[in-house]
Amino acid sequence: MNWLFLLSVITASIALLFALVFFAIYWQKPSLLQAKCWGIAFSMLVVAMCAVSARIAFPAVNPYIFSSLLTVNAALSFVFLYFGILKWRGMAPVGKWVSHLSLLVMFSVGALAMVLPAWAPWSVTLSRVYIAVFSALAVYALVTGDKPRNIGHYLAAAFLAINPIMQVVSIVLTSLVGLGSDGIAAVSVSELTHSPFTVVNFVGLPIGFTGIALFCLLGVLLDLGAEIREKALRDWLTGCYNRRGFIAVAEPLFLNSRRRDSHFSLILLDMDNFKGINDTYGHAAGDQALKTVAAALTGGVRKSDLVARWGGEEFLVLLPDANATDAQRIAEKLRRTLEQLELVLDGGKRVQLSASFGVAERCASDQKLDPIVTRADFALYSSKSAGKNRVSLSTAQD
Repeated sequence: MNWLFLLSVITASIALLFALVFFAIYWQKPSLLQAKCWGIAFSMLVVAMCAVSARIAFPAVNPYIFSSLLTVNAALSFVFLYFGILKWRGMAPVGKWVSHLSLLVMFSVGALAMVLPAWAPWSVTLSRVYIAVFSALAVYALVTGDKPRNIGHYLAAAFLAINPIMQVVSIVLTSLVGLGSDGIAAVSVSELTHSPFTVVNFVGLPIGFTGIALFCLLGVLLDLGAEIREKALRDWLTGCYNRRGFIAVAEPLFLNSRRRDSHFSLILLDMDNFKGINDTYGHAAGDQALKTVAAALTGGVRKSDLVARWGGEEFLVLLPDANATDAQRIAEKLRRTLEQLELVLDGGKRVQLSASFGVAERCASDQKLDPIVTRADFALYSSKSAGKNRVSLSTAQD
């Protein structure tokens, strides 16, 4: 059996497996549009490698038909790979005219190469240009952007970075230096399998594409793991951190504050008369009140601050690098914001909202977060006892 035929069948099978995996991910989670793009990209690679198998299995058929199928699908697979990486990195999408023009140009040149042998080398060269350009753009997209990166991004970028070099070298050697036939546009099967570029075309490129797929898949799985972890740390109703999430984020900040001997303050607040809202208007109204308060708190603090639903109708606000005076001022601002909120229920009924606040700052003797939360809780109790809807500041001796 011809070694290239066997290799193309194996490569097509691997590509089909990746295509099915990416389509399955997209089917389970349609928001991952990158999986859809990569499923299309690998489907095109399947067609490309099947074209190689068919060319060897049916040598009497016009070879330019199969070589054009190979070049068109190989080139456009990298176009869709790039579009998927754009979506993965959350970068601005390319205008539709770019993708439509890319498809039109490549299909047109490939179609001409099927019937006009003179166009075959142009089809191959254009395919190499596509692979080089879109691989380079994909590398740039992987290593830039505001979204967090993981090891999958860097490894995929490393594999992609090889493609522009390979394609440029192949173009130079075949078009400018004249070092033998490219192989893809070869007329005979013998010329196809014995071309000096066969290893690059049919071994190096599939291996590279497989590596890219593996690391893109790894990156997506790591992203999904991070997303699941983030959801586990968030309160399902308000979107704020839950108690577990608060502790996971706050403890490193607390330790850093101790190490730097910097200010570190907490605000603990409890909604006033929340049980009355639930009992009078139902739990749906209570849920609406919690979401309204959470949104007001999140919008009323700095980006570096942390808002968490501590439990029930209690919220905790972490203020890194804020002393007790600053924390008290911020708490008073939040208190005024909340007392101006009205909960509008079905039927036009309006319910006034308010909350009581306790403020505490880290002391030099604090070894853990718990003592600060306890002091803030004592201060909150003082606010409740004094008539609610007020701010009380704890002292280190509380």
